[in-house]
Amino acid sequence: MNKVLVVSLNPTFQKTYMFDNFIISEVNRELFHREDASGKGINVSRILTQKKIENTIITHLGVADEIKMLDLCKKDNINIKYVLDDNSQVRTCSTILTKDGITSELVEESNSVNDNTDKKIRILFNEEIKNCEYLIITGTRSPNYKNDIYSTFVKTAKELNKFVVLDIAKDELKKCLKYRPNIIKPNLSEFMKTFYDEDVLENEDNKNCIEKVKRKVKELYDKYDIISVITRGTNPIWIYDQNGFYQLPVKKTSKCVNTIGCGDTMSASLVANLIEEKTIKDSIKNAVKDANLNAKSIVPGSLV
Repeated sequence: MNKVLVVSLNPTFQKTYMFDNFIISEVNRELFHREDASGKGINVSRILTQKKIENTIITHLGVADEIKMLDLCKKDNINIKYVLDDNSQVRTCSTILTKDGITSELVEESNSVNDNTDKKIRILFNEEIKNCEYLIITGTRSPNYKNDIYSTFVKTAKELNKFVVLDIAKDELKKCLKYRPNIIKPNLSEFMKTFYDEDVLENEDNKNCIEKVKRKVKELYDKYDIISVITRGTNPIWIYDQNGFYQLPVKKTSKCVNTIGCGDTMSASLVANLIEEKTIKDSIKNAVKDANLNAKSIVPGSLV
């Protein structure tokens, strides 16, 4: 039995380019580049694999992209199971790095999947969910998946007594709450947009939000027994669990190379530590350390 099933319905080819420096409106010649299998779920799966946690990721692949994606996944020992979609192509996102530690990402919009891909991925999920103990759902879904797909997955998983961690936001997250996922892990920007329709920058140290956040996370815990882990970039993480509300500091990593995948590393490491029967607090502390390791790697979602 695999310990973890990862669901992410938005696979990505990630191209990473390193420059000495990057100047807008000028010709910029790269030092080197690489390409990796990516998207939030594949990043999570890569980290779990590196931490020796048996896992499977399920997603869809375009017919034209199948061989290339499988080759990239094989290189990292990622156990991917998928349905083929002959309508869409896997998107390519590009990361621009400079030697002084600046990271910028260029994100392509996702392609729509076929009408029958939703049905096929549900069948695959129902097969795979039986063979795991933990479920991680992460990232937005590609267009044309039905808007109840993630909430249906959570409902099924909880009926089977699986431990569910969600790294999603907005309506997709709200639809899942009544089925009592164990942990939700939005960043502050996602949390405020989801529950208050307020715009907050992802890395903003906006302490003005704290009272609203405290009220909502307490409500989620009292009503649904949901533990909230709210990341805030390099600012302290806000947590609500059986001990109430508290904060954990985040030590900014030195010699930062690539910050892409740090949140995915947090999700994977959090679950890996819970599997090892660490407390929530200790699991998050260790997950922060792993996220710092990821930031030192050029590979998105990697500890090496």
